[in-house]
Amino acid sequence: MSNANRNWFSNPSKRTLWIALITWAVGNFLLLLAFTDLFTHGLQVNTMVSGLMVGSTVTTLKLVLNYFKQNQKDQMAQGGA
Repeated sequence: MSNANRNWFSNPSKRTLWIALITWAVGNFLLLLAFTDLFTHGLQVNTMVSGLMVGSTVTTLKLVLNYFKQNQKDQMAQGGA
């Protein structure tokens, strides 16, 4: 029954982690470029974009923490190191 709770977010693989990190970086970079006109006007605060960027950052950090927690559990189950 414990395998029924396993999904890509709670037990991410290394491949899933890299895909999420690359998607996060590209997405936040494109949001920054699209909504702030960074190259012509400089940085302007936009609440909606800031919220999206903070939300995606928090979610990505949670995924990274889940990866390291799962990795640590797997190492402990294998007997150390």
